[in-house]
Amino acid sequence: MAQGFIESLHKNEGLEEAGDRYVSDLLWRSFLEVEKLDDSTSEVKLFKMHDLMHDLASKVAGDECKMINLNKDGIGRGTRHVSLASRSSSLENTTTQLEVTNLRTFLSMKYELPNECEGIFTKIRRCRTLALPNADFCIPSSLGSRLKHLRFLDVSGNTSIESLPDSITDLLNLQTLKLSDCDNLTTLPKDLKKLVNLRHLLIDGCDSLMHMPCGLNNLSSLQTLSKFVVQKMDHRVPGGVGRVDELDGLNKLAGSISLQYLEFLQPAPNKGHLGEKERLRSLELRWSARWLWEEQDDKSESDELVVWENLRPHQNLTHLAIDRCPSRSPPSWLSSIRCLVKLTLLRCRRWKYLPPLSELPSLRELELTGLDELEFVQEIRDPQQSNTACPFFPSLETLRLRSCGELKGWWGKRLLVGEQNHGRYDSQSSFPKLLHVEIVGCNNLNSLPLLPSVIDLELRRPDLKVLEHQVVAVPNYSSEAALVSTSIPLSKLKKIYFYYILGLDQSMLETLLPFLRNLESMTFYDCSALRSLSSGMQYLSSLQHLSIYRCEELDLSSHDDERGTQWRSLANLRTLKIEELPKLVALPGGIQHVTTLQSLSIAKCRNLTSLPEWIGDFPLLQDLEIIHCPGIECMPDGMQNLTSLKRLKIRDCPVLEERCQREDGADWEKIKGIAHLLC
Repeated sequence: MAQGFIESLHKNEGLEEAGDRYVSDLLWRSFLEVEKLDDSTSEVKLFKMHDLMHDLASKVAGDECKMINLNKDGIGRGTRHVSLASRSSSLENTTTQLEVTNLRTFLSMKYELPNECEGIFTKIRRCRTLALPNADFCIPSSLGSRLKHLRFLDVSGNTSIESLPDSITDLLNLQTLKLSDCDNLTTLPKDLKKLVNLRHLLIDGCDSLMHMPCGLNNLSSLQTLSKFVVQKMDHRVPGGVGRVDELDGLNKLAGSISLQYLEFLQPAPNKGHLGEKERLRSLELRWSARWLWEEQDDKSESDELVVWENLRPHQNLTHLAIDRCPSRSPPSWLSSIRCLVKLTLLRCRRWKYLPPLSELPSLRELELTGLDELEFVQEIRDPQQSNTACPFFPSLETLRLRSCGELKGWWGKRLLVGEQNHGRYDSQSSFPKLLHVEIVGCNNLNSLPLLPSVIDLELRRPDLKVLEHQVVAVPNYSSEAALVSTSIPLSKLKKIYFYYILGLDQSMLETLLPFLRNLESMTFYDCSALRSLSSGMQYLSSLQHLSIYRCEELDLSSHDDERGTQWRSLANLRTLKIEELPKLVALPGGIQHVTTLQSLSIAKCRNLTSLPEWIGDFPLLQDLEIIHCPGIECMPDGMQNLTSLKRLKIRDCPVLEERCQREDGADWEKIKGIAHLLC
């Protein structure tokens, strides 16, 4: 776009849309390939070009476009577009190379500029595209007068910049100004409004920026404004403080925007700052942390409602995040944004309830974090309502519940003053497409809608009733027919993580594990009540990875019969990690029957005194780690039978390390055939 190569098909097609069409065509023709997608939006973040295509493009371009190492290559007179591949040996060499050029493009992803670099910019006066990301240098005050033709300027990641020179507003042709992650940038030029051709202003990650300049509403071509910082109207700065209502007319804005320091936003009846921005896709509404320790926001409830209306987005919005909102209640319009794909609500500590979200047809990801007073997610007025056939999160795939200390269940009822809560509101509703669930620090949560499709479940400090509720919801849940059904809760689960679960014991595992017949990965971390693994392990024939950490009361040998039944059934186990189990004095004999094992790690088991001879019975074992187990003093003779072992790591086992020393260690002959030894 900066070089004028893009042409629109018709007057209603913008240059950006035409550029997207060009790229789509190149993708379709396999000239470009997708390398990286944004995890949140699924937008392409990075393309790559196949080597053969790159060679073809380089040949066609000839000397006009070149990637150059200034220490080895020169820049020819006919070169117009340069990408620098390395740092030049000196400023003098750089300026000399540029002396004879007529560059239109000067790009560098790795180039480091000297702090005083004005001499470089005097040599590229006709440059239209200048990209020097992640290079710390001071922008010369004459930049605007030197580079009159500049249309694209990228100085992102420059931590030396505290302010931009005033001359930058003389770049009247500038279309894109990229300042992302300039951490120390505190102010934008007061005459930024003069850049009437500016289409993209990227200031995300400029965390020191404290206000916006006046006159942004004059930038009628602006399509990207990644951040807007609200400030008090009586805040005194040269040129004045830009107000949020300057956004009202910028209805070409697209992509993402973050509105910050919203505690300074004053209610404006009958005004909407965002409602007409139909191309905006992602919105972050953020208040600062100061209200958490200062006096509560003094806005009345009616003023809060007005502010929410001021911030109402267009229906086309797909991503919304609200952070540290001090208001008493959430916006009523939350449930009406029908295109919403991702909703993140963080640290809104006074919200007691949420608007109905279950019928949002496109919502795929929901995160609720730090909602301290939230007692339920879905309000119910009729006790039978939760069992109706209304759509229930039809597209939801990921659910995160974090640090919601008062959250007791999914369904609940707002009580009037003096009204008593007469019981729980359970439901047989289920998430039809939910795949990933994370529950962290929600200690009072005792029930969730059913989880028949979940494949990944992470639990940190939960109430175990959450799991019990899933199990007892199955009719005849103890019968074999029910256990093998694929429509019951947790039946498709592939990964489960138990972190800091004080009440998890053998009896709970006895009940739960028979449901997890498709489980592939299981982790226990700091489960202090767990004394033995359940005989229910025999149902985990699909398990591939088992990790057990810091379970102080766990005795792996307990319930380990002569046949090793609970281990023998793990017919697909590949990885076993054991760490900080003080009651482990010997590896359970049943483990020897897990002949599929490929990786074994034992760490911080201070009472483990030896490795068994049968450790040589693992024909597929490729990786063995023994870390901080000082009681292990020698290698068993069976080590010589591990013909597939490629890596052995021994750390903080003083006697064992001494015996495994290369050439002269007492156990060297047992391990000398291993390719990678870390002792």
